[in-house]
Amino acid sequence: MDAKKAFIFLTVFGGGYLIFKAVKPKERKNLSKGAIQMQEEDPNDRPYIDPPIIDDEEANNNERSSDAIVALSAYIAAYNAKEPQSVLDDLNTEISDSYGLKVYRRRSDNKLVVSDLNGDDILVYEN
Repeated sequence: MDAKKAFIFLTVFGGGYLIFKAVKPKERKNLSKGAIQMQEEDPNDRPYIDPPIIDDEEANNNERSSDAIVALSAYIAAYNAKEPQSVLDDLNTEISDSYGLKVYRRRSDNKLVVSDLNGDDILVYEN
């Protein structure tokens, strides 16, 4: 009789465990896969990006765009100097503290984007 109870016990809990494993959500292997932004390439593999050309009249008319151009120029200068991703991230932190902006490479079209901290695009730059 004890063997029969042990068999039922193992069957119930074993089946419960298998159902739990089948229903449990799977972990995502790459958490940044769905993100809008992507990390830059290895510093030695990066192509050169031409700095943006600034139209003084247009920049003086819109303060937000002039700040965006300053942020983008600083990011591109660091990028072209072959700084590692950690330095680009630190620069982005300083830009967000000083100007309330962030610069990133958009995953969908590979363009550099300057956006405010709410995620609204201010400037989209294609080389």
